Amino acid sequence: MNNKELIGQVQYQVNNALKLYRERNKPALQRQLYELYLNFNKSGEGRLIINFPQKEKLGECFTLMLIFDWMNDNDIREVWAENGFYCFTEYLNNTKTDEEQVFGGLLLFRHLYHGGNKHLAPKVTDILKKAKQKNVFVFDDCMLASPFDNNDYDKGAVYVILQIMFLSAQMMRPLVTGNDILSVNEKEVFDTFITNSALHDFPPVAIFNKARFIKRIIGSILKDL
Repeated sequence: MNNKELIGQVQYQVNNALKLYRERNKPALQRQLYELYLNFNKSGEGRLIINFPQKEKLGECFTLMLIFDWMNDNDIREVWAENGFYCFTEYLNNTKTDEEQVFGGLLLFRHLYHGGNKHLAPKVTDILKKAKQKNVFVFDDCMLASPFDNNDYDKGAVYVILQIMFLSAQMMRPLVTGNDILSVNEKEVFDTFITNSALHDFPPVAIFNKARFIKRIIGSILKDL
């Protein structure tokens, strides 16, 4: 199967998984998510995630893998969390309209809420450790200085992810206001971020630079898989 055919197969599986989720067909959804997961559980297939055109949809499927987990394996959940984070941050990095940015914020918030925060933490911990040691990273197309500050290094991954979740809550705010799109538990967490005045000291651009930096590291790993 060539790359074009493989992407076509994944597109079908992604669309079918989202359809089954809307239909609340959990057994069929889990089977479809498993088939989708197998595409990325092979050597050399990290680039399939990088090259997939509809990253918001693929990211949603990684969120669904976290929600409807059939593996019960923390290492695999960490991979799903990282892949979903990569997809949503890349999507937000390329949004062209306010509506797309609001939608991307919602998707990233839900991903972090449904386990992405906990299972992304080990990767962010590793990134913070390396960033503190060498400060400058070399990527294929550029050199980037670490976007993290001393508070990030001192308080760790949970603190950094908290900032990103706050930013996603702010992005999605226009969509949530007046609309019943979050579960009761999701809405409680959303309200906590919106009403916590201490979080409003975080500069949005600085937070997104941290998210993009983490995304770049994950992307470089995907290229090497």
